[in-house]
Amino acid sequence: MTNDQLPTIEEPSMRPSKHKPLLFEPKAEPSTQTYPSEFPVTKRERIHIADKSSASDAGRDLTTFVRRFIASSLAVGEPTIGEAAAAADLTRRTLQRRLKDAGYTYRQLVEEVRFGTAIRLLVRPGTNLVGIARALGYSDPAHFTRAFRRWTGETPSAFRQRLRQARRR
Repeated sequence: MTNDQLPTIEEPSMRPSKHKPLLFEPKAEPSTQTYPSEFPVTKRERIHIADKSSASDAGRDLTTFVRRFIASSLAVGEPTIGEAAAAADLTRRTLQRRLKDAGYTYRQLVEEVRFGTAIRLLVRPGTNLVGIARALGYSDPAHFTRAFRRWTGETPSAFRQRLRQARRR
């Protein structure tokens, strides 16, 4: 076999990582319209809200987008992972896989958003626990109380009381 007959071997090329980055381009242009938590929103409208308000910043990572989507949807109930995936223009499984690559699950993000929102609402004077529970997507204030106790080891009322005492000092 002569050199002309030998198959050529190409240099190995740099191949991209098997994992896709968590950056994505949004489908919609930024909107300046805001959506208050009391705004009555149907499940079908959740995706539209996320497209218009929270998915509009180009270059945002997927976990930030999902957190914003969850926050914008909680007042009308907990959004499903399927709804979040559709808003991100991904399949449910792709969203799960990319969140896992980033070290999260959808459930963890929902809990993080609920906890952060609960703390922000509890430090505001004049907000009642029923309103906070509804804003977080809980159908019953007792469900919120149990979740808050799981997160912090104390009830929302005890947390507020401790805050009041700390402010007096």
